[in-house]
Amino acid sequence: MKHICIIEDDPWLGQLLELSLQQVFSSADINRFAKLQPALNHLRGQPLDLLISDLKLPDGSGLDALQLAAQRRPHSHRILVTAHIERHSVQAARRAGATDFIAKPFTIDNLLNRLQRLGASPGQAPVATDLADLDHFLGQRLQQTLYLPWTHQAQHTLISQLPDDAPAREMVRLARLEPMLCAELIATANQLNPDDKGYDCLSVEAALRQLGPDNSQRLLRQLLSTRPVLTEPVLVGLASNLTEQQSQLAKSLIRLAGNLQADPGVVRAAISLCRIGELSVLCAMQNYINYGQHPDAAELPVLLHKYASEFGNQLKIRLKLPFPLRQLIGALFVLPKTQVHKDQIIMRIAALETGLSDSPNELTQLKRQIKLA
Repeated sequence: MKHICIIEDDPWLGQLLELSLQQVFSSADINRFAKLQPALNHLRGQPLDLLISDLKLPDGSGLDALQLAAQRRPHSHRILVTAHIERHSVQAARRAGATDFIAKPFTIDNLLNRLQRLGASPGQAPVATDLADLDHFLGQRLQQTLYLPWTHQAQHTLISQLPDDAPAREMVRLARLEPMLCAELIATANQLNPDDKGYDCLSVEAALRQLGPDNSQRLLRQLLSTRPVLTEPVLVGLASNLTEQQSQLAKSLIRLAGNLQADPGVVRAAISLCRIGELSVLCAMQNYINYGQHPDAAELPVLLHKYASEFGNQLKIRLKLPFPLRQLIGALFVLPKTQVHKDQIIMRIAALETGLSDSPNELTQLKRQIKLA
């Protein structure tokens, strides 16, 4: 390999790809671009041996780069990096000239194996070690699309074995265990079937009714193949702690259900989604580890707390979570100063009772306010 081009708008992935290529193809001339148009100009002037391009770029599609590279040098290697390895996407990429695919998120071992198959000498190349620290990495993540993970490999495997004709109640149960599934079902239903007023789907049950069995199963299969899984034991443990908090919160709200006006399914959805910020941070941490990095375990809880709120806010915007759901979720952490609804007070009481927040005086005051023993 003499001439290599990388097109990747994510600076961390771009750097990782470049460092790995330098280690595997030490004598190659490597050029990296964050946007499509400068890369196309480069391709017009320099035929390549290898092109690695992201699919979705700020100013266009990586398919255009694949097509040009194939025209300039038909025998070159052209690899598409994407989070969406679906049949129609693969077919479109093949037509454009893709010779191989790398699914996001990828592990460093998988990347190196792919590169070695392109002609590197046998043996494991050293892992890139000079990426910046985890704190900086998480800060940069906020400039990119954020994702939620599957929280455990065993659960991911169990869900992947779910039959296509599984009853809706089983999907509801699984969505309560996996916040990512809950969030994506509700978001997808609202995007496909918004009513005249905007967003009317507030629960997993409503989402399944709107999507129907076929669309629900199609979405589930897509999420199983494209969303990352937490595998690092420390991260799995942190996610398990969050799940236990949500379980305790659900038990408290079941006891208080007689005082709630909101539909129980909506309340359960709010519980499932109340820690999506933390889970998205854990997802980013898993990616950092997958890229061959070794963060200090002691700093993980600190950074989790530092970035959870910002990650959560961005995810709520991307997923376009309905405002009534966001109101209930927000009430778990702090009540609004004006126009407080009874359901919000009940949510806050449950949070205080289960230790999500610690304010005994507030708990007593709120119980007195709604005449709750």
